Amino acid sequence: MTKAYKQFWVFNVVGGKSFALKVKGNPIQRHDGGRSIMRVLCSDPEAQTVLDTIESHGGVAKAHSPRESEEQKELRSNMLKIMGDNPVFPCEKCPSCAWLDPYLPGLCGAGRAYDSVLSWEPEVLAGMLEEPKHKKDYDECPIPLK
Repeated sequence: MTKAYKQFWVFNVVGGKSFALKVKGNPIQRHDGGRSIMRVLCSDPEAQTVLDTIESHGGVAKAHSPRESEEQKELRSNMLKIMGDNPVFPCEKCPSCAWLDPYLPGLCGAGRAYDSVLSWEPEVLAGMLEEPKHKKDYDECPIPLK
């Protein structure tokens, strides 16, 4: 038997009769017949039960559960593989650096962080360094070029 995975759900409820419902592990959710926003941590089947309850009282609901896209999962996985057990950037400037690229195996487009091995064509590198933000970040990077 698989355990149901719980996620955060938001229900935007409009109309119908007043009601209250309780989902295990959550505060009581109330709807006064007008417009309500319900926030519930629940599994997909429990979310369907909430929707069924809303509809059984004449309400109309839009349900939303913010989830990672496949691309977001890939980026997070890449960063965790690179950073390992020490999830910190190589320096304090990395999070705002123009060269930070989570699609690259070493995260650093300038080839400095996490043993990045990059070999840009000289014309491409020269073109990127014409951009003020790229030039500034490249020049001010505290990680030495290898």
